[in-house]
This record gives sequence, C-alpha cells and structure tokens, in this order.
Amino acid sequence: MKETITISSPGKVILFGEHAVVYGKKAIATAVSLRTFVTIEREEKKEEERSLELNLFDLSLSCQWNSSRFDRLLSIVSSSFSLIEFDAKLGEEIANESDSLLREGNRSQSNSSLESNSSSHEWNNQKKAISALLYYYLILSEKKDGKIVHSYKIQAKSFVPVGVGMGSSAAYCVSLAAAFFKLNQRNEEERKKITLEERDPINSWAFHGERILHGTPSGVDNTVSVYGGTMSFVRGEKNVFDIIENGPKLRFLLTNTMVPRNTSVLVGGVREYYNRDKEVVTEMLDQVDSISNSCLQLFKSFGDNEEDSLQIEKLIDSNQQLLNKLGVGHQKLDEVCSISKEFGYHSKLTGAGGGGCALTYLKGENNGKINEMIEKLKGNSFQCFEIEVGANGVTIESNPL
Repeated sequence: MKETITISSPGKVILFGEHAVVYGKKAIATAVSLRTFVTIEREEKKEEERSLELNLFDLSLSCQWNSSRFDRLLSIVSSSFSLIEFDAKLGEEIANESDSLLREGNRSQSNSSLESNSSSHEWNNQKKAISALLYYYLILSEKKDGKIVHSYKIQAKSFVPVGVGMGSSAAYCVSLAAAFFKLNQRNEEERKKITLEERDPINSWAFHGERILHGTPSGVDNTVSVYGGTMSFVRGEKNVFDIIENGPKLRFLLTNTMVPRNTSVLVGGVREYYNRDKEVVTEMLDQVDSISNSCLQLFKSFGDNEEDSLQIEKLIDSNQQLLNKLGVGHQKLDEVCSISKEFGYHSKLTGAGGGGCALTYLKGENNGKINEMIEKLKGNSFQCFEIEVGANGVTIESNPL
C-alpha cells in the first residue's frame, strides 16, 4: 500500500536587528508566505526492490538509488542511534560520499555534464540537498531487522529564493523532517495535523539538517519555519526566542536586487568598524536594539490603524539609516528605497545587506499604486515578490506535488 504526505514550510526574513544580533542585541524575525513543499510517497516492498528516489524541481535534479547502497551508512546509525542528539559521525560520512552519490544516482544530466559541473555552485547545492535528505532517510525512516522497509519517492518544490538569507535550506529541512516524522505515525487522525508538542522534535531534526548544510547555523531559520509567526531572538550560548502570540500578518514587498552578497565579509566589515571605533558602533547597535524592542511591543498589541502603521514606517527608516552607517548598505538597495519612497512606501534591507533583498511595507490597499511601483522596480532589473509576514509555520497540505 502506498502512503503519501505533503508538507510545506515557510521561509523567513529579518524585519529588524540585522548585524546588531551578532553582538547580543535583539532581532525580529518573521515567517513569510513563500513556502517550500515536500511530498514523500512510500511503499513497502521486497528488500531487493527497495529504492530511494529524489526529485528537486528547483535544482533540476532527479536521482535514484537502490536501498542497499546505504547499508554501510545505515550500520553507523544502528551503532550510534539517537533521535535527539545530532549524529556528527553520520553527517560527516554522508558529506564524504555526497559526490559519489550524486554521480551514481543522477538521472537528469549526462556524465559529461556532471564532470563539467562538478565544481559549480549548482553542484554544491545538489550535494547539500542530497546530504540533508539522506540524514533524515537514515535516521527517521521505518526499519526492521536493521533494514529500511519501504521504497521512498521524494519530491520538493520551493518558492523561497535561494541564497538571499531567507532560510530556503531551513524550510527544506523542516519539510523533510516533518514528513518523515508524520509518516511514521500509525493513527490516520494524528497524520492530519502537526501539534504544538510535535514541533519541538521537528525543530531539533531540522536543526540537524541545517548543521549538515551549514556547519554552525544559528538555529533561527529552522525555528521560524517550524513555529511560524513573528518572534524576537537573542543569540548566545543558547538562543532566546520570544514568539509573539497572535502577531499581525502584514503585507510587504520583497525585492531581490540580484546583487550577490557575502555575509561573512559584511559581518567582518562591521567587526572591523567596531574594533576601530567601539564607542560609536556600540551606540548604533544599541539604537538598533531599541528599534527591535519597539517592534516587539508594537506587534504584541498591533491594531489595524494609521498610528501603528506610521510607527512601523518610522522603525523601518531608522533601522535602514543605521545599517547604512554601519557600512552594510548598497547602491542598489538605495535605489529600492528611493523608488518606493516615490510611491509613498518605506523600505529597508533585510539580512546581511551589501545587495541581497529589501523589504517594503505595503500599508493600505492601493493595489494600483503598488503595481506601478513593482513595474518600476522590475524595470530596474529587480525581482519582486508580494509576501505576507507572520505566516503559518510547518503545515500538512492536502494536495501532493
């Protein structure tokens, strides 16, 4: 009998607090309406017929392996099995085999194409996607006598832009972890929804996948994707999250400047400025922290009125000015801010800056004016997405991919 489940998880943006969060200040993150969808279909088969099939539409990747290909990796799971703790040894072994796994299983490219692409950005993304999937497949799939008992077909489609700080990889990991977890539940009623209690283990497993993909992630992206809504967070030895209960769902325009940004270089630049003039930078970081705190209080009692909307606009302008002073702005981000201002809207960068994306608060219902602004932004070779912030977290969907 075939069993199928489809899960979707949101991407995220940082509303306020970029860069200041590195210095222990508060930041505000929110789930967005752009989501990643994963469908897993499984069927119990004879051992020699069991396989793992993966189709990643956004990465033009189609792979298939016989389940026996993973017997050695599965033995590592059997000897160090833990659902809660991250299996670093397994993650390392999967990463070591990702090149050969991609070459062996890939059905979407010729051998010559694989050779020419083996050092490309796309190739690396494909390897990472396979690595995260295999971790969940080996840890969370149902087993009997040390063997995985099902054939799996996994399909993934994402509407979250990749490489712009929107948590696309976390949304992928959350959807995979939740899908494997829910499939293991025997009760049909349990499979129809994800309870609050189930979100904690899903978040832990999603973080494991993020560790495989990124090494030392903050945990913010997967947490926002699992729980949804809007939350404040403070980074430390243990991140502190404060989820805003019944926070507002607001319209924003997300504009991708199409300018690549290097997060480590931008963070390093702020660090150099901090080391050079600690007093000045600390004062700016404290002001950013104050903006995040103001947003937190505003969202906890937000009303759909002109006064609260004006307050959001003031916070946006203040935060953008401070980020420019910190040296993480960019000419293209300034263009987005300038164009949106022509139409009466307020914008700021989101994420690391230096290019990447900007957020524009869409106050009111003047869709004609919004469409005019979008057309002008697109005319400047920008990519635009209308989004809602405060979106729902990981969710079971009724229609498969």
